[in-house]
Amino acid sequence: LLLVENAMSKLSGQGINNVVFMFENAKYLALAGDFDESVTQLQQAIDGGFQSYLVSATHTPMFEPLRDDPRFLALQQKYETAREKNRGAVLALICSDDLPDIGWQPLPETCEQLAAAVSN
Repeated sequence: LLLVENAMSKLSGQGINNVVFMFENAKYLALAGDFDESVTQLQQAIDGGFQSYLVSATHTPMFEPLRDDPRFLALQQKYETAREKNRGAVLALICSDDLPDIGWQPLPETCEQLAAAVSN
């Protein structure tokens, strides 16, 4: 862990502070037992646009101690909500009749389910 701590400190000292760094730093902090700061770094990474990696965070062994943390669970819920919203927007776009034929279309049932959900 000391090697990782030194590397993270060096990168931070060089001004590296992007979402990938925050995510990796969150993993290190969880391993080091600093769970509060780990969740904070993970939150900052996700807020900065690193949302797709929350899926990986749920399966990353380093985050195992955080699985029951209310803030970690809130991050998961926030991600799920955003994912469903984005999924709905993409489906609305590709299920519309206004698009040119792109050689692929979702299953008709998918668009029917979307239409039913929108009408509710």
